[in-house]
Amino acid sequence: MTDLDHGADLRERFDRAMHDLAAPDGLTDAALTGGHRLRRRRRVLTVSTGVAAAAAVTALLTASLGGSTPSTGPQVATEPPAPAPSRVPPTDAPRDADARGWWSMPARIMALKLASRLPDGMQLTDAEIVNTEPAPGEPRRELVGYLTGVLRPAEGGPGKINMVFSPPSTGEPVPPPQTDADGNISVFAQGPTPSEMTTCDPDWVTDPEECRQLTDADGNPIGRVLDSTVGGVRSLSIELLTADGGVVMANVANTLDEKWPDGATPSAEDVPLDLAALRQIAEDPVWTEYQP
Repeated sequence: MTDLDHGADLRERFDRAMHDLAAPDGLTDAALTGGHRLRRRRRVLTVSTGVAAAAAVTALLTASLGGSTPSTGPQVATEPPAPAPSRVPPTDAPRDADARGWWSMPARIMALKLASRLPDGMQLTDAEIVNTEPAPGEPRRELVGYLTGVLRPAEGGPGKINMVFSPPSTGEPVPPPQTDADGNISVFAQGPTPSEMTTCDPDWVTDPEECRQLTDADGNPIGRVLDSTVGGVRSLSIELLTADGGVVMANVANTLDEKWPDGATPSAEDVPLDLAALRQIAEDPVWTEYQP
């Protein structure tokens, strides 16, 4: 199995989860590289938002989430949460990346809802809402189920936050490589399952001593907490299983670098949110109540 670097962001984790996959017979190196890149991005990109719309929501978020003028962040009204359905144990095969559900929440909506749930005086700025590194020929599109931004507390230094949604698994096998009408090849790689993403098993975490398993009242695993510090940069993550077998991940770090903790420099003495606040955000039903 593949060790996951729990301190890195989603891109790094996808890269590490997929680095040992073998190419199917008959694929060139270029096709395989393009397919892996395309598939990784298809997990977090929607196909409905164009460049003009992406630019519009970028401008909106710059103004409303703390651009050049300080802001307390927008308030988002929500309906009372509905009772959660019984937890469904995940299976081993990932859901088709094109399937849509709560995990398809656009990044601009994630940013607005997150901003309204931060502690008093804290702002969310520099939210990344479009794919800044599109594959050749791929248009810039709005990210879905993935958000990264900067948290600026009323007191203390700023830090980064990542939120990542993973869909529930199904019992369907991973499909073989597919070629579309334009000759583009998609290699469907199987990444970690929800149960693997929320375990402290040594096969799926770099250092089990930095991992704490979360369980429900009956002792069933419902998630994990990862807490590590390297070179003064602390990475604090919580990954929770949802009622339908998906995963909500929230990660904070006291750095403004793109990837952490290795090679990053600290931007504050500690992370901008403690574990209690981070868990409250991850457990908020607003994420799984979204309907595309």
